[in-house]
Order: sequence, then structure tokens, then C-alpha cells
Amino acid sequence: VTGFESYKLYLAVWQHFSLSRDYNYFKYNGKLGNITGKAYENRKDKYFFEALGKRNKGDLLQYYVANFAHHGSEVQWIGDLHSKESEDVYVHWQKRIQSLSYIFEKDLKEVNEFLIARGLEFDRLFDVEEDEHPIIFRFVQQRMIEVETYIIMDKILGFSKRIANDIKESYIFPSEQYRYDRYAEFLNLESDKYIKIMKGVFDATTE
Repeated sequence: VTGFESYKLYLAVWQHFSLSRDYNYFKYNGKLGNITGKAYENRKDKYFFEALGKRNKGDLLQYYVANFAHHGSEVQWIGDLHSKESEDVYVHWQKRIQSLSYIFEKDLKEVNEFLIARGLEFDRLFDVEEDEHPIIFRFVQQRMIEVETYIIMDKILGFSKRIANDIKESYIFPSEQYRYDRYAEFLNLESDKYIKIMKGVFDATTE
């Protein structure tokens, strides 16, 4: 990948995650208009794009996605992504994706134990009470479960739309949910497999 290609890919992923941009990576197939080589050559941070461009395009796309999914679009400078911290984010992301079924089941068991210990019904996870964020959202914000677990559960149950309708808070939930929704588009999830795992965890406590 050339430095210029690395630059264009970075802009496409950043705009996909940005709340202030009306851009979808998949709708436009990762393409951007009005991005010229001259504009790139005039940048003082070309070194970072060229350094990251040493990866192949598939790896670089995953690297960008992993970091924007972790940090959100607040990561706007490429220098922030050329760091040990960002590399660690990517490595941890790779490990999660490779073990996603295991992590999903482990997270669900912890959620289930939380509910049982407090005598709560499953649906309480998604309730908005006294203007507080629902339990499931607090879990992912506090990293008690992985973001992928939250996304998979939402894909199966569709609870985020209900939360959006019920919650009055107008910054944290909307912006974070937008990030999760945008990240979800990059995940190739087999719903049937995860539905089976979910039923196995939660149905076991009702038998």
C-alpha cells in the first residue's frame, strides 16, 4: 500500500465513524471524491501514512477499523495511530475476533450471573430507569463485556432502538451507539450461531 493509498483509506474509515460526516464506507465502496495526490504531498504527516502503508490493504483496513471502533472518530490525527498503544489495540482486537464465539459465551455467562445474583429478569438489561443508562449499556461502557458481545446481542434482539426511544440523555448513548452501529458493519456475524449460544446460556437457567 502506498502512502497515498494509506491516506485515502484512513480518511474513508474516519469519515465512516464520524458523527459529523454523511459517509458510509460500504455505500461508497471505500471511495472518496476530490482527494488528490497533490493534497497528500503537501501534508507534513506523510511519514505516518507511509509507515502504516507497509501493511497490505486488508490488514491496514482492519488496523484502522480496530482503532476507530476502540477510540471513536475522536482519533483524527494519523500520528495517534502510529503508536504502541494503537498496535496493542489492534492485536487485542485480532485476538477477540479469532475467539469471538468463546468470548461471547463467556460474557453472556457473566451477564447471567449478574442477573441471578440480583434476582433480575433478562429484560431488565435494557430498561431505562430514572434517566440512567440501561444495564447492558453500562456493561459495555465499563468494559465488563466486550463491545462485540453488545453488538451481537443488539443484532439478535434489536434493543438499541428501544433504548434510543426511552432515554432522555442526548450525548453519551447516541454517540456511542453510533460508533457501535458503524463498527458492526465491518463484522461478518453469523446470527444463527450466536442465537444458539445465547439460548444455551439463558435457557439453561430456566430449565
